[in-house]
Amino acid sequence: MRHGAPLHCVDWTLVASQAHQKPPRYPGSARLVGKIRLYSCRHSEQLWGCEFGVKKMTDCQGDGEGAKSPLELYEKLTAQGDVVRTLKTAKVDKANIDAAVQLLLKLKVDYKQMTGQDYKAGCPPSENSVAPNNGPAADGADDEDTVDPWNVSTSNAKGVDYDKLIVRFGSSKIDKELVDRIEKVSGQKPHRFLRRGIFFSHRGPSSESMHVGHLIPFIFTKWLQDVFDIPLVIQLTDDEKYLWKDLTLEDCHRFAVENAKDIIACGFDVNKTFIFSDLDYMGATPEFYRNVVKIQKHVTFNQVKGIFGFTDSDCIGKISFPAIQAAPSFSNSFPQIFKGRKDIQCLIPCAIDQDPYFRMTRDVAPRIGYPKPALLHSTFFPALQGAQTKMSASDANSSIFLTDTPKQIKNKVNKHAFSGGKDTVEEHRKYGGNPDVDVAFMYLTFFLEDDEQLEKIRQDYTSGALLTGELKKLLIETLQPMIAQHQERRKQVTDETVKQFMTPRPLHFNFYSSKDGYRFEGMALDFAAGCIGGAAGVLVGHPFDTVKVRLQVQNVDKPLYRGTYHCFQSIIRQESMLGLYKGIGSPMMGLTFINAIVFGVQGNAMRKLGRDTPLNQFLAGASAGTIQCVICCPMELAKTRMQMQGTGEKKSKRKLYKNSLDCLVRIYKKEGIRGINRGMVTTLMRETPGFGVYFLAYDVLTRSLGCEPEDPYMIPKLLFAGGMSGIASWLSTYPVDVIKSRLQADGVGGVNQYNGIMDCVRQSLKKEGWRVFTRGLTSTLLRAFPVNATTFATVTLFLLYMREGDECSIQESELQSVQLQPQTTSM
Repeated sequence: MRHGAPLHCVDWTLVASQAHQKPPRYPGSARLVGKIRLYSCRHSEQLWGCEFGVKKMTDCQGDGEGAKSPLELYEKLTAQGDVVRTLKTAKVDKANIDAAVQLLLKLKVDYKQMTGQDYKAGCPPSENSVAPNNGPAADGADDEDTVDPWNVSTSNAKGVDYDKLIVRFGSSKIDKELVDRIEKVSGQKPHRFLRRGIFFSHRGPSSESMHVGHLIPFIFTKWLQDVFDIPLVIQLTDDEKYLWKDLTLEDCHRFAVENAKDIIACGFDVNKTFIFSDLDYMGATPEFYRNVVKIQKHVTFNQVKGIFGFTDSDCIGKISFPAIQAAPSFSNSFPQIFKGRKDIQCLIPCAIDQDPYFRMTRDVAPRIGYPKPALLHSTFFPALQGAQTKMSASDANSSIFLTDTPKQIKNKVNKHAFSGGKDTVEEHRKYGGNPDVDVAFMYLTFFLEDDEQLEKIRQDYTSGALLTGELKKLLIETLQPMIAQHQERRKQVTDETVKQFMTPRPLHFNFYSSKDGYRFEGMALDFAAGCIGGAAGVLVGHPFDTVKVRLQVQNVDKPLYRGTYHCFQSIIRQESMLGLYKGIGSPMMGLTFINAIVFGVQGNAMRKLGRDTPLNQFLAGASAGTIQCVICCPMELAKTRMQMQGTGEKKSKRKLYKNSLDCLVRIYKKEGIRGINRGMVTTLMRETPGFGVYFLAYDVLTRSLGCEPEDPYMIPKLLFAGGMSGIASWLSTYPVDVIKSRLQADGVGGVNQYNGIMDCVRQSLKKEGWRVFTRGLTSTLLRAFPVNATTFATVTLFLLYMREGDECSIQESELQSVQLQPQTTSM
């Protein structure tokens, strides 16, 4: 009944390196930079198109300068939108479409500057619409923001004007259509960072302490990991800290390890997360260093000076560092994970100030034979004093730190959070506050999950119904439990845990390529592995099954057997060893079909469900159990009838059935289709939850045991996990199995005792009491462990052997539940 676990496809791999949230203001200061990298084989085309919707540097010609009124500019915008749609429909050259889109974005920026509102199709402005003046929010509105890898500054209280940056950098805005596509592909509600245009990626801290802004990329990465079921790598750029900061190498490495503990506390799974420090990993992995050298050869000194502003007085380590940051953008930098593949697409969600690094990377990639990485840009996390000020780990009052107590959080928010409210309560009630510059509201935008609640807070604050103190109280009540929970999780992270995360090793995932036909090869291997594993299980377990059936259906008034051991002994003495294998032909015949159904249905169900969670394992297993009943029920009917034939006789004087096939033919001739499917309802009642429990127990056990291909104890762990999952499955449905066996054995002597399921239950209870539902349980459990242990180990070892040297690691669902994990940068 129980078979090896199905194979589950994982199509994405996320490689994340922590980016710093707010960079220092001057070149040459310490910064710890890393980027989120998502490798995709399939979903990238569904979501983003070939280039993942990444930026194309184009000079936009034309703007809205000719518009004299908001209405004229609105009409220009509407017309340009029609132009873009027409070009896309006509499938013209991509460069022309990009140029039209850039002009559309430029017009939207002009419209917002003129009216103070975002452009909305179908909502023209009034003729007297003008941009409102909210005091500090408008200060410096016309000044150009400074945004590069080392400097982020603005004089606008609202913070950096991201619409201008999109135009200046030539990138593409993440619009609602793209968010909707993500929702369609993932089958999940988009993360609030997507819904609100935030995304994630930030700069690393300059000490052991991380502030709440550093959680932003990891919160979003965890969501990506859960939704797309992908592994994650986190780069810690402790070498960068050493080059830019007056610290020792030992201190930089120590900071990286301490920061890793905070990252691990976000909830990433060790089986799918690889965290590495540049100081440790680059020297230990030749493939990584080779990519660094390739990048260095193809970037000139003049280029890095132009991109990053290096001077002749900068050390050569700074000049060469961009190549180290670029190398994780290429999948073959991680041979333990990707087995040398270099054609896997990479996505880098990052703050837009990090764009210069990856413009360089995208320029180099085709010249060294690698695919260009794609980028998603996020906004910055503001300091408590306002979006125009710098948030620094060295300033205790510039942000909320992950080590802050509830009292410290309350004091910081109340004393230092910049307010968008008016000077007096009366003025605030009359004119309302400005949520666009209010830091408490900005923070809630990041951390409050409910969109409707956030919008209500915005409206109440804008109307004056909500005071600044009340808004800050809402933020305090949101932050205090979140920080406390993080601190509690961090306490559980030991040095040994960090070592596990930072040890180079294969991560549990699999990817399919539409180019190499691996999907079909994998299905064939799954089919073969299931057949071989199932056959091994039947050979080991059939004697136990024969004993179980004999005990379940024997006459309670004249029992032939006193128990499991006596039954074994009696069968061997009276019928020889071959008596234990009576009816084995039927399960062997049905094996191919059952395993094909179980592996195919469960694997496809997991892919449809999208996430590898215990609940989804149960649901996928239950669906496989339900479908395979079509084969299982007739097969077990024939097996039961054959097992009951000649009970107690060493050599049957009269054989009713020659073999399992003859048994099914005779039943069909006598009772028709209904006879062949006798016990179908009880089979469904047993198999549906039974397989669900089986896969759930297997998932939980393999997660807990940590089965790894290189683990010397992998085989014992696999045997134990498979055996115990089989026992758990049988215990959950055994009473139903007793009724099924009795119904299927009914009529062997020529007389039917039961009229149906309920009649069988009533008669069995009346004659034998509740203990009837445990008849044969001992032999069943004795059978369950070796059968499922053998099946599971055989399937896994067969696949390991067949895929040895393949480009893909063994599928996670074969060994243990698949999970994703983040990659960081030294902080």
